[in-house]
Amino acid sequence: MAAAACASGTTIDSGPREPTLCDLRCDCEGCTADEYDECAEDEALLQEAIDENECQDEFEAFFTCYTGAAVCEDETIEVPNSCVPELGELNQCVTPEPACSTLSDGICDEPEGTGTCPEGSDAVDCATPTTCATTNNGVCDEPEGTATCSEGTDVADCTPTGTCNYTNDGYCDEPEGSGLCPEGTDVNDCMPTATCPYTNDGECDEPEGTGLCPEGSDPGDCL
Repeated sequence: MAAAACASGTTIDSGPREPTLCDLRCDCEGCTADEYDECAEDEALLQEAIDENECQDEFEAFFTCYTGAAVCEDETIEVPNSCVPELGELNQCVTPEPACSTLSDGICDEPEGTGTCPEGSDAVDCATPTTCATTNNGVCDEPEGTATCSEGTDVADCTPTGTCNYTNDGYCDEPEGSGLCPEGTDVNDCMPTATCPYTNDGECDEPEGTGLCPEGSDPGDCL
């Protein structure tokens, strides 16, 4: 390709065939062969983006403006001010803004989070955590506990140990009682005896009353 420099202040003559952007630049600036090849690679990447984002109309509008208005001065060619709007539309088309402007900032912005971004646009922040920062602290942090961690990430704290340090002390320590022990680990204290020494004394002594007797053992007073 001829790399002759343009005369100062003259409008580019594209010749009998439609030039590429690199033809226009290098005819003015006198590119070396390597510089032209590098420019051609960049133009090929641009064309891929144009095809991928269906920006042919935007490119055609810019290219038509550029080839008709570009001027070579002092072996330099720049985008004419009159073509800046077309260039802006082309750039916006080939590099569209992400659907979520706050993606990957540590906060889920999809509808289940802040709701400022559409579903699927903040995937990293909204992915289900695979770890729990407060695991093994003695408190179940899965949904059935504090709900600060996702299901299955705090197994040690959320799995009943099968033992209770307060068995057979006269108080039910399972969840329906004091809650100090997991379900099924304080069977004797949490099983109704069906008897109550304070039955029919005019005062309900089951858990919803004085709590001195097990559920169902003082029905006359607790009706």
